Amino acid sequence: STRVLTDSFRRFMVHYGFIADFCNRAQGHEKGSVENAAGWSRRNFFVPILRFDGDYDALNQRLLQYCRDAMDKAHYLHSDESIAERFAYDRAAMLALPRNEFEACSWEMRRVSKYGRVRLEGNEYATDAAPGDCVYLKKLHNQIVIFDDDRTEIGRYVRCYENGKTFINWVVELRHLKIKPMAFKDSLLSKMLSNDVASALRYLCANER
Repeated sequence: STRVLTDSFRRFMVHYGFIADFCNRAQGHEKGSVENAAGWSRRNFFVPILRFDGDYDALNQRLLQYCRDAMDKAHYLHSDESIAERFAYDRAAMLALPRNEFEACSWEMRRVSKYGRVRLEGNEYATDAAPGDCVYLKKLHNQIVIFDDDRTEIGRYVRCYENGKTFINWVVELRHLKIKPMAFKDSLLSKMLSNDVASALRYLCANER
């Protein structure tokens, strides 16, 4: 069957100036060298198992340092040469890297709910936009960035890969409640406060009608 490339991967190829040459499915013998390298990395970098707190940037920096530390070791296929020496051969055959890094991301458009939030991948994110407005979500591997129709950033959150979570910017949330105080009774803030405090604020909101 014909392999279909995503637009993002096509842009990735153009940015770095390479052509992808894929192996066939279920043909492990075609990529034995890659499998051996993956096994070497697993044994050297992930044993014992790493502790991970969800910070992908910190994890990537840690793994990068592991790679740098391993550069002086003998290459697993060419024991008479170090990994650094073999890497030098590869770099000599490569094109120069472009000045700007490729930003791996995708975009989605969402309409703001009556609660001032947008829903993405099973989660809700608060926005500094009016209900009914269209906003644009930039999805990075570790962040969700929200832009208004003028491409002005109006929100930024750590990307969540779970479901059913709600992420609140309390400055924005309180601003919405100031404009529409009657929404307090159904707000997350109301649920977080003690019964006495919430009741007192609901009484004040009722008097604002």
